[in-house]
Amino acid sequence: FFASIPGGASEMAMLAERNGGRVDIVAVAQSFRILLVVATIPFIFTWADLHGMDLSNPSASTVNPGGLAFIFGCAIASGFLFKRIGVANAFMLGALTGAMSCTYFGQHWTNLFAPWQIAPSAMPRWLSNAGQVLLGCSLGAKFTREFFRSAPRLVLAMALTFAMALLLSAAFGWALSQASGVFWATVVLATAPGGMAEMSLTAKVLQLGVPVVTAFHVSRMVFLVLTAGPMFHWLQRRGAGASSGS
Repeated sequence: FFASIPGGASEMAMLAERNGGRVDIVAVAQSFRILLVVATIPFIFTWADLHGMDLSNPSASTVNPGGLAFIFGCAIASGFLFKRIGVANAFMLGALTGAMSCTYFGQHWTNLFAPWQIAPSAMPRWLSNAGQVLLGCSLGAKFTREFFRSAPRLVLAMALTFAMALLLSAAFGWALSQASGVFWATVVLATAPGGMAEMSLTAKVLQLGVPVVTAFHVSRMVFLVLTAGPMFHWLQRRGAGASSGS
């Protein structure tokens, strides 16, 4: 169940661990999904010379140490708040909410902290890279020897499943672009079952509606993280009820 949901890789692995699933299978499935999408869509778009004219810039282009510390403080505090109220994957969703709030209300707290020259800050490239490395290490550490013994059949099943998901999402993206008038390549990137960071980076390089792509993937990831656990428990209860009824 958690291996097949196109949510965040680390988030689905953590949900599987909490619910007694095979974390190694979930980790490799999610990693394989991201690898498949990242290895196909950006390559095809670059080869076909598909690009737009979106020159959207982030809210802050320079690193401000004080502003960066403020964002981190808000992100950590939001993580503890989300954990306190029982939100799944509290620190990821909490940090996301805290950082988004800091960006959205940047003008207000910039004026408040103006005497200390604290302003909105960009995320240092090395820090983003370090976060990706840590996520990769977290996923890689969940692999077991037993998994590799059954890997060939599983990898084949995953390849077919995720290839079908990729084709369906591309068809849905094209249909959505026809209805909305947004450039179809942008919407295909926005609806692709890839990683949030990877698809947003591809959109930035190809100038294909970075805000649209990012908003779609953030919404998808948050929705799936919040609903995957309850849906799993509902299916469990339904299966148990069907078994007792028979």
